[in-house]
Amino acid sequence: MVGLVGVVTYIAAQRANRAQAAAAARAVDADAYVRAREIYEAALNTMRRELEAVRADLREARADIRELRQSNEQLQRELSTVRAELARYESAGR
Repeated sequence: MVGLVGVVTYIAAQRANRAQAAAAARAVDADAYVRAREIYEAALNTMRRELEAVRADLREARADIRELRQSNEQLQRELSTVRAELARYESAGR
């Protein structure tokens, strides 16, 4: 009878140890998941901020391009005017 009680006690202790180890593993897995989620969300937020910065840079570059096009068009008009005046001057001098 004492031997049977010892075996039953041993089996119960083994089951309790396995259950405790499984619970500890689940706790570690849950903590790892929480840490991984926090890291992922932080990286995602960083990428969102960087995307907004790139979009702002793109808007600024587009505005600069518009300004440069307008300036180029104005310079082309001025150049045409100067060429026309030069042509009149050259034709008048002949």
